[in-house]
Amino acid sequence: MGKSFDDIDDRLAEWLVEQPVFFVATAPLAADGSSTVHPRAIAMSFAVVGPRTSRILTRPAVGVETIAHVKENGRVVVMFCAFSGPRVSCACTALVDTWGETHRRSSD
Repeated sequence: MGKSFDDIDDRLAEWLVEQPVFFVATAPLAADGSSTVHPRAIAMSFAVVGPRTSRILTRPAVGVETIAHVKENGRVVVMFCAFSGPRVSCACTALVDTWGETHRRSSD
């Protein structure tokens, strides 16, 4: 059975960013919609920014379905490929934050 974490502590954060590959999976609410699963490389696309917050960088051209699903229902599963030790899956609530929105908010 897997282990559950309430927060991302320093040890888990270090382990997460050391993994070279992770997958992002989303699905729409509609039963006839398509689920998406995309592999990602850790370098420059994943970061732990707090005990309950991480960021996944995606480009609209690559992650358009993922972005649409997250805007619709906020659900995402992130699975890290552990090349040593156990795998880790994170069931998360997600938000879409575009560069323009972040930039405008931080400069207000």
